Amino acid sequence: MTRLQQRRRLGVTQVIVLAICIGFGLAFVISNVRSWELEDADAYWNAALRVRDGLPLYIPVDPAADEMTAFRYAPWFAWLWVPLTFLPKDVVQVGWSLLLIGATAAAIFPLTQQRTVAAICLAVLLGGLLVRSASTGNVHALLVAGLVYGGPRRSGPIWIGIAASLKIAPIAYAMVYVGQRDWGRAALSLAVAAILFAPAFLYDLRGYPSDPGDSLSLLSIAGPVPWAGLAVVALVVAFALARSKAAWGAASVAVLSLIPRLELYSLTYLLVGLNAPWPHGGEVRGARTDE
Repeated sequence: MTRLQQRRRLGVTQVIVLAICIGFGLAFVISNVRSWELEDADAYWNAALRVRDGLPLYIPVDPAADEMTAFRYAPWFAWLWVPLTFLPKDVVQVGWSLLLIGATAAAIFPLTQQRTVAAICLAVLLGGLLVRSASTGNVHALLVAGLVYGGPRRSGPIWIGIAASLKIAPIAYAMVYVGQRDWGRAALSLAVAAILFAPAFLYDLRGYPSDPGDSLSLLSIAGPVPWAGLAVVALVVAFALARSKAAWGAASVAVLSLIPRLELYSLTYLLVGLNAPWPHGGEVRGARTDE
């Protein structure tokens, strides 16, 4: 086989792979747009109503029931929604949906700029998963977009702290700073997360929903000991690779290992690693480390 034939065969293979990825990505988008329920946004709305009416923020939820009342985040996020409850709910739902769609596009955009078949395939597939989270009204797309653009930059500790105050597991991104002996940024990440989450202790936490449910998490499948063991290994690997090109990718895997309720769309944390610049001056195309 000549080199020209090899290149043609490779080109055909790449087109087929790209077509398959785009097909799966579109299938994700279409199926979730058709079932745009915003149940997680309803949980935020209901939590804000409870705050507004002086009712308990964290209430017990029947695992077998609809979780429209379950609220698992720091109080500041419910407080942020309180002013929105004075607006028509339909208007809030439309605005929130548009914000999440914009965040989804922003999160995958840097990856598409790498202009390789692999990058485009990943962008399409992970973008489809972000649309899945957006269809439930989950704040996840906003957190991922913030981490993609802010995580590897000087403002990283702020973005990591905000994300960790809502979903805890993103605090694993601070392992990049620990591995680089950047104690100031590591401490700032922890401080922001702690300060934002601390008001939760002003509430009755006995109703806090802690059941991992039926998810992909090792905690749900195998129990706390294997889950904790895997998390420790992933954190150690993230620490060991903190000075390499794989720093943010390894930290993203550590985040996934820590999530107690791992859903398929959680894989989009990998966008942070795929888009991140080198930890010491190198850059992904279009990214800057001095912002």
